[in-house]
Amino acid sequence: MVSILNTLGVGSGVDTKAIVDAIVAAEQAPRDTALTKQSAKVEAQISGLAQVRAGIDGLFTGLTGRTANNALGAQPVSSDTGVATAVAVAGAPAQLNSTTLEVRSLAGGQTLVAADLANVGAAVGLGVLTFQSGAITAGVAGDFSFAPGSAAATTITITTANNTLGGLRDAINTANSGIVASVIDDGTGARLVLKGATGAASAFTVSAAPAGGDTGLARFVYQAGTPTMTQAATAHDARLVVDGVAVTRGSNTVGDLIDGVTLTLKRAATGTAVTIEPVRATEGIKTAVRDLTATLSALNALTASLSKGGDATNAAGALVGDTSVRRLQQALRSLTSMVVIPGAAAGTPSRLGDLGIVTARDGTLSVDEKALAGAVVANPDAVNAILSKLTATGGPLAAIRSDFDTAVSTTGTTGNLTRQRAQVATATAALATRMTDYRAGLVKQYAAMEAAVAASKATQSFLAQQIKAWQTPAA
Repeated sequence: MVSILNTLGVGSGVDTKAIVDAIVAAEQAPRDTALTKQSAKVEAQISGLAQVRAGIDGLFTGLTGRTANNALGAQPVSSDTGVATAVAVAGAPAQLNSTTLEVRSLAGGQTLVAADLANVGAAVGLGVLTFQSGAITAGVAGDFSFAPGSAAATTITITTANNTLGGLRDAINTANSGIVASVIDDGTGARLVLKGATGAASAFTVSAAPAGGDTGLARFVYQAGTPTMTQAATAHDARLVVDGVAVTRGSNTVGDLIDGVTLTLKRAATGTAVTIEPVRATEGIKTAVRDLTATLSALNALTASLSKGGDATNAAGALVGDTSVRRLQQALRSLTSMVVIPGAAAGTPSRLGDLGIVTARDGTLSVDEKALAGAVVANPDAVNAILSKLTATGGPLAAIRSDFDTAVSTTGTTGNLTRQRAQVATATAALATRMTDYRAGLVKQYAAMEAAVAASKATQSFLAQQIKAWQTPAA
């Protein structure tokens, strides 16, 4: 076709190629315009629904992040974080009582030190070391008694492959028994140091079973009657006084003394009273309410813009008439007056409207700061409960998000738009093919015309020459 197209206009002298282009363009333009308009409408609807869903998600996740782990509820605060810190755990109760504690000693772990060897590469001997955890009671002359715990013993085997002080250290650490081994060079030699977990019940003994007559491992024994290693520190519990009651704990991280609170003991401070007080983040609650209001207003404005009708000067919104958006708008308008906490006592906030969130006639939301401050001061836990319930399972915002997804799915909006998008793409491709064929037909027709015109001109030229010859007198 390219060769034929290149001959257009040669015989007649007329720009028939331009004529073909114009005819094809005139045929294709209205169809292209209609498909482009249809495609733009579908894409605008898909984009509009995506914007609405993103707005709902932003509202939901933003508030969830604010209320997670009771972040806006009463939080425990220590009066002396150098002695003990306090952190609320997930599911902490809304009501916390003031607690006073005194840290008399921290929990500690047992530490054993072996005799010097030349260096970390020195041989330690072949055989098996066995570690058993339990409780040690000090005796006379450095001796002790031992009561094994319920945990199974841990065995370490030393062979020719790991028969060095460093190999013994690595084998102990690899066993993950709760005992940590290190090698310290004190300038005169290298020593194996063993450290156990904190708590009196986490003491441990070490026994040796030499292999092949090699008694080198005997230097690492720590048993009643034969304590070859030196005890540098004992395993002991933390000692505290909580609200006048003396208690002990095997760890410096304590989670069972104050409901919903984890204490971390930092140092002993006998005679120093540390108070753990519940403190509420009132400013954080106010900020959360303001941000919620602003986000709701923005979502209302978005849905209004996308669903507005058109007029002589303004185009209609991409989602005008969409039932899923209408349902969402209705749900958002009723949100401030909806009872979030059923059965609340008289005078206790139970709705967003009780927190000072006001809905104007045009759907915009604002915060009555005086009403918000009063609610937060008088009922901070109730305000927190309302904000938390909004995004909880079955809560109003969770229901709104679920209902929107269901509405979009039920009305077939998503599926219909996807099908329409595919139909437009198919129609566009079909039009391109049809116009290619149409152009080819026109080119063929005009090429035939050019050939006929060229033949006619050749005949005309021949006749003109003959007539001229007839009219020329003979010499």
